[in-house]
Amino acid sequence: MANSWQSISSRIVPALQWSYAGRLTAALLQVIYVAIMARLLAPQVFGVVAVCNTVIRFAQFFSEMGVSSSIIQKSTLSTAEKTAFFHLALGANIVLAALIWGAAPWLVLWVPGMTAQAIAVLRALSLVCILNGAGHTGLNLLRRDLNFKYLNLISLLAQASAQFLVGLPLAFCGGGVWSLVCAALAQGLVTLVLVAWRRPHGMRAKDLRYRGIAGLSLRFSLMRLIEALLAYLPALGVAFFLGVTATGLFDRAFALVILPLDYFSSSLSGVLFPVFSRFRSDQPAMQMAFGTAMVTAMALILPTVAGMAAAGDALVTGVLGSGFARAAAFMPAITLYVGLVYLGHFLGVTVDGLGKIFEKTLLQGGVALGLIGAALVLRPASVPEILALAAMAELIRSVGLALLAARGLGLSPAALLKFFYPALPGLILVFAGIKILVRVLPAMSPAFTLCLSILAGALLLAAGLVISWRFFCSQAFKVQIMELAGAKKSGATLSSF
Repeated sequence: MANSWQSISSRIVPALQWSYAGRLTAALLQVIYVAIMARLLAPQVFGVVAVCNTVIRFAQFFSEMGVSSSIIQKSTLSTAEKTAFFHLALGANIVLAALIWGAAPWLVLWVPGMTAQAIAVLRALSLVCILNGAGHTGLNLLRRDLNFKYLNLISLLAQASAQFLVGLPLAFCGGGVWSLVCAALAQGLVTLVLVAWRRPHGMRAKDLRYRGIAGLSLRFSLMRLIEALLAYLPALGVAFFLGVTATGLFDRAFALVILPLDYFSSSLSGVLFPVFSRFRSDQPAMQMAFGTAMVTAMALILPTVAGMAAAGDALVTGVLGSGFARAAAFMPAITLYVGLVYLGHFLGVTVDGLGKIFEKTLLQGGVALGLIGAALVLRPASVPEILALAAMAELIRSVGLALLAARGLGLSPAALLKFFYPALPGLILVFAGIKILVRVLPAMSPAFTLCLSILAGALLLAAGLVISWRFFCSQAFKVQIMELAGAKKSGATLSSF
């Protein structure tokens, strides 16, 4: 087991280093971009693009045909199989773009407040599907190889060039909604070019074995489709029940919460899935990797969510400006929902790595149907009401995924609870400290209050982590963290975790 853990850690560390560096830079660039664009464009403009992007992103979960997970999890890949994956992804995305183009009037005009211009916006954004489909196989071959250095360079170059060389200049020149559309197209095009240059793969082969990969791809595809439905149901619910303006306010506030969390979670889960897929037959090593990942993730994510809930007003008005002040009322509900989403996300990555695709699909399908039924019966009349239903669904999903993960890892359900104890000191300190701070400084400007809240939150989180390290973390967890950090190896066992 020690050799397996060392093998896992030797793969995780360099991948995480590049992944986190890239995500942090991307998050900082995104915050700057969002702050500037929010002052150049009205909430209705963001609402139109948010509705169209929701359609595009939801559909793309199905369009990839499960290619990403299949490429990463398959033990061996021949040249013919790589080419077959490319054909599946590109063909599905071409079909999807054509369907969206034809159905655009029906897809957007059901949202209150949408105009005829939204039809053209959705049709233009449908071209992103084709660009993504063409680069999908190359990107996932890089993930399979754990080449996160180049993956993050691709992402940063595509994001920076699209947002700051295309989106912002067009917005300054009065481009309105088309500045956002052109930025999205430019980002997809730059990504495709860089992927094709770095990770080329065959486009034609004599012996294309579609049948051998179709079953695995379709299982992953159905699971991802249901995940997409769950992920976008809150945004779709806001659009359907409350209209385009509320969608624009919700979309920007939601993005503020997601950005810092996505920096941490996407980097970690993006590395863990290919690693878990390679080592899933070694249960003790998987238990140690899972425990280390969950303790670390929850100890950072849950206090961060609590801090954003406490500083909601300052966060929204300080970053987005007074035009989005109404979105501050959504922050407590958004942060609660997002915290549960990321809990389910990490449990879901573990279940994926364990290969429990069928069980996860059944669980998430039942949760999605229950959420849709509850929304149609209760007819929520506000964003917090919609998010309360979504949070309840996420809680049920997380409990189910926890049971699946526990069974696959050979752990008792009660044993999973210990992975959340280290998050409690930071969560309590950050929420209480920032709540007191914003009440003591009510007359200060939102930007100043936000800066103080961020500084206080960072210090309180650090204090919480120190308390957790001393009193809540086991000796085995400390050994594993030191090993990942390059400290002297030690023979920790699961029994000491």
